Amino acid sequence: MKKMGWVMMLSYLYQSVINRKNKFAADEEGTLTLFAIITFVVMVALAGIAVDVARFEAARTKTQITIDNAALAAASLFQATDPDTVERDADGNVTFKGTTYTPEQIVDFYMAKADLPHNFQYEVNTPINVSNAREVDVTTKQGMDTVFLHMMGQKDMNIGAYTSALEGNPLSEVSLVLDISGSMRGTQKLGNLVSAAQTFVGNILAANSSQYPNMVSMSLVPYSAYVNVGENLLNAMDDTILPSVANNMLDANPNTCLELRDSTFNSVGIPQNTHFQTEYEKHITFGYYDYTNQGYGETDKAVRTPYCPAFDWAQITPVSKNEAALKAQLAKFEATTNTSIDDGVKWGAALLDRSMQPTIKKLTQLNSWDSQYVDPAFEDRPLANGTRSNKILVVMTDGINTEQRRLKDQYETNGSDANVYWKKSDGYHYFRNSNRWGYEELSWRELFGIRTIYNHVRDRNFGGSTWGFMEAFKTGSQKDTRLNNICTAAKSAGITIYTITYEATVDSAKVMANCSSGPTYAYTATSSDIDSIFNNISIGIKKLQLTN
Repeated sequence: MKKMGWVMMLSYLYQSVINRKNKFAADEEGTLTLFAIITFVVMVALAGIAVDVARFEAARTKTQITIDNAALAAASLFQATDPDTVERDADGNVTFKGTTYTPEQIVDFYMAKADLPHNFQYEVNTPINVSNAREVDVTTKQGMDTVFLHMMGQKDMNIGAYTSALEGNPLSEVSLVLDISGSMRGTQKLGNLVSAAQTFVGNILAANSSQYPNMVSMSLVPYSAYVNVGENLLNAMDDTILPSVANNMLDANPNTCLELRDSTFNSVGIPQNTHFQTEYEKHITFGYYDYTNQGYGETDKAVRTPYCPAFDWAQITPVSKNEAALKAQLAKFEATTNTSIDDGVKWGAALLDRSMQPTIKKLTQLNSWDSQYVDPAFEDRPLANGTRSNKILVVMTDGINTEQRRLKDQYETNGSDANVYWKKSDGYHYFRNSNRWGYEELSWRELFGIRTIYNHVRDRNFGGSTWGFMEAFKTGSQKDTRLNNICTAAKSAGITIYTITYEATVDSAKVMANCSSGPTYAYTATSSDIDSIFNNISIGIKKLQLTN
């Protein structure tokens, strides 16, 4: 019996174990728990990655802000407002409160004060560091330790921040386009402009130092009814168009103005060589009025107020760094005739366009005393768009576009009234029906190259109007359209345009504001503040800026 009891007990235990095993195998309650554990582990891992990424982004942002501020402070040419506590030595280092700090030290100060939550290395470079221009580059090179990603084998995350700050314009090309029309007449008005422009030239060209002598170039473009391009510049652009005009002029300074076609104002550049001939119609070499009323005895044989002013100072001065020469040219300015802002802007913009580079290179081969000589250091100017060169156009006018007139075609060559003789020895005009020894018969072109039409009509007692010799080439409204087109093209090409409307009408100010690069680039001026406005523009050109 005892034996049977043990057997039954063992059998019962066995069956019980089998039943529990089968029940456990069929029980699904533990599946959800396992999934939850796996999900929890994944969520913790993702949260850990997010934490590291958030830490990285916060550290990167703080690092970028810190080095931006540090670079701006280190690049600034003025570390304080009190001039008695600030000095700058020949190497561009700032001195304040008796202590001199290098750009590197200034960056160090900012890094130390920032208390960044990680250790990293950084590098400071000063590609440009002169009295009037400073560039500071800061690059970080060290990573940030991770917390959660460290367990996955990612020990650190690289914070590769970079910034560059610049004050001054190490590579700048400036075209200064100035109105010398008849409405500028008057010692105070023209004199104040000349003084302000001379100061502006000095401020801009001051960026050229002994260490970096070729940072800034400036072209000076005076304009009135036309722009006198200048014999050498015009010849360098296309040597086939001058001989027929220049070689038969009695005046020592042949006029070299061109009538540009409307299509020329739709783009910045002017094609060179034979293609250039498609951009103009003809030369303009004639005047219509002489405000000086010199009469018969004018000895310099130069018309003082022709449509195309035949003076060296009225010619374009291209790509120069000669501060003294530019100031001397400005000092000779006189008021002349009508106003063609479109022509002035066109030539100013063209001198900033890369297409002018072959011409500029030719001008480096002139004699250094020539007014259109270009220093060989600038033979590659204008630089190509996209380079670090800032291209700046400063345009000043005291009025609006007015009618552009020219000599009628029949007076371009000899005519029935052209038998006018010029006695070179004493400068007197003689009117004869036949040639005499010592006198020379002139064509209409030659006559009006040395005499105004006004004086010719007066001297011959025609009893008619000087306008009988003239005809309209472009109206003021047509020229406004051309101005709008060239301003739009220049801005699209990356040229920054500052405009100054000088003692002019509200309508003129609106036209010029539309030409400018924006409201902060358009100025209205009077004789009392023209100097400060030019100064503001010079400050804007060399403004402190983050460049990357």
